[in-house]
Amino acid sequence: MAAAYLGISERMLDTVRNRDDFPVPLRLGRRILWDRKALDAFADNLSLAEPNPWDHVKAL
Repeated sequence: MAAAYLGISERMLDTVRNRDDFPVPLRLGRRILWDRKALDAFADNLSLAEPNPWDHVKAL
């Protein structure tokens, strides 16, 4: 569910989970729970290598 929430693939989630700044999930029995605020903070702190060339375009 965290991958879908972040808009990435499960494979990419496996990759970014190894980062030190990625939030740790909570385990409740067999369930894995993610803190949405922690996932949002992680996504907000990502820095892109290059700026998105479409950022200046306004939506219709």
